[in-house]
Amino acid sequence: MGRLDGKVALVTGASSGIGASIAQRLAEEGANVVVHYGRNRSGALATARSMVKRPPVLQADLQSPSQCQRLLDRAQELWGALDIVVNNAAVVSWGPFLEVSPQDYQRTLDTNVRGPFFCTQAAVRHMVAANQGGRIINISSQVVQRAFPFLAAYTASKGALEALTRQLVAELSPHHITINCVAPGSVVVERNVHDDPAYAQHWGSVIPLGRAGQPEDIAAMVAFLASEEASWITGHTFGVDGGWPFQGHFPTGHFDFVER
Repeated sequence: MGRLDGKVALVTGASSGIGASIAQRLAEEGANVVVHYGRNRSGALATARSMVKRPPVLQADLQSPSQCQRLLDRAQELWGALDIVVNNAAVVSWGPFLEVSPQDYQRTLDTNVRGPFFCTQAAVRHMVAANQGGRIINISSQVVQRAFPFLAAYTASKGALEALTRQLVAELSPHHITINCVAPGSVVVERNVHDDPAYAQHWGSVIPLGRAGQPEDIAAMVAFLASEEASWITGHTFGVDGGWPFQGHFPTGHFDFVER
């Protein structure tokens, strides 16, 4: 018996990295999962093929509120009443603050804040109608806790997501819906390794627990927050980071790729 047997879960941005690992872990815990992707269809199909119970794979542009609503409606049509929604989909662009374009800023905020906002709104409509509570889990980042260079727009978007998480406690709690954030630290995913081939070594050298994170580390916290064990936890952001925010420096060499 899994902790999430019979639950219905939607994971956005589940075509690779942390999102794929979250979808896989929730399925292992017994949930009926819906895999969302924006552009990487082949990655989403690979995520689905990794599961014993093959999940539906749905595409949506989460910058569009109408597509958010359509995605949540379709997920419920396929599996029944939604219990868990993980807002993982996000974009990131590196660059000095003075070089951030209005276009990059808008794309980042639309994907990382507007998307979770309207996906959550659509999910809560379904959860309230079903009258059986639910779990909303947002994926933030530990960049919010530190003055992190070259990520001004991304940091602003994740700070807004954490603020939204706290605010919604007041409106969701009467419906027995919890909402929490998971803030990953430095995790070895495709995007990070593409930018910095020595990513794991660079970050492992400064993280107190001696290694960079893996997507499975984040998925484990999400699975806990989605379970009944976390039924009295809401409005919080949980860092999963190996203790890095308590360190006083950045790894030598990691930011070289920004200058290339």
